[in-house]
Amino acid sequence: MPDVSSNETALSSGTVGKDAVASPTNSDYEGGLASFNGLDTQVITNFDLDDAMWAGSLESYCAGRADVLGVFQTPQGASIAAIKADFASLRKGKSFIAGYRSYCEVNDGFGGAIKVPVIGHVIGAAYIRKPRSRGDIVHTAPAGKSTFLLDVLSVDDAIYSQPQLKELANDTHINSIVFESKSGFYVKTSRTMSTENKWLSIHVRLLTNHIKVSFQESLGDLEQEGNNPDTRRRLRDSVIDFMEQLDNQNAFEKSGGFGNNVAVVCDESNNPQRTVQQRRMVCDVAYRPAEIAEEVAVNLIQTRDGIQVVDA
Repeated sequence: MPDVSSNETALSSGTVGKDAVASPTNSDYEGGLASFNGLDTQVITNFDLDDAMWAGSLESYCAGRADVLGVFQTPQGASIAAIKADFASLRKGKSFIAGYRSYCEVNDGFGGAIKVPVIGHVIGAAYIRKPRSRGDIVHTAPAGKSTFLLDVLSVDDAIYSQPQLKELANDTHINSIVFESKSGFYVKTSRTMSTENKWLSIHVRLLTNHIKVSFQESLGDLEQEGNNPDTRRRLRDSVIDFMEQLDNQNAFEKSGGFGNNVAVVCDESNNPQRTVQQRRMVCDVAYRPAEIAEEVAVNLIQTRDGIQVVDA
């Protein structure tokens, strides 16, 4: 994954005093992000930036591309109330970014400890190690106890009450790092900044981005081919084959089978003569991504009556 920090020379080049440097602007961030243009990458982040301006620039860039997820960090020591206020403008219907709270303490390599943004450990544990352990499945949700953080001494704000966890997740859409005695520190939630429920889960955004990029890369062979029933059939069959591969990886809902959760249309109904004359071929793909269980509840029901099993 490219390192955004290598493009930050503009952020510190303009001094306004003997030891001072100019504060970065949106233009500075946009210039750094532009270096990713044309690069095939799933996630973009910066381990050194934690302000709302950077997160806003990241959202604008990722939304403009519409095929990559941006990951950002909230400021060190920021309360839930401050996060809710400072990052409110980033909560929108369809978002392409995800945020994380907390700094962590790690060994500094000289016998001491140092506080660093937790986001580097999150990327390693949740976006790399967990998917790799599942066979590099792109739509793996980047959270859960398997995302325990390695080589971390402590994490700020890792102890939450249930109301606090719900407030952070529901009101700010920022993901938390929590501590449990048997599991250590791990990523608790996997939400984007989207307010629309269908785009709320990070794994759905990763899946959708993967589908887009895969189609862009694989279907170019049909460009400059005749827009006729045979070519449309080839396109439809290629798309169905690809979606079936994802279905075998449990990317889509299973109720009712593949045909009930994925639909591909590429025929005269969406390629009328007007569309053909515009030199366009249209293929509509509808799908129902499989959702995750963010909370698991087991209800214990005590009974003094006999339990009967009835063969209906």
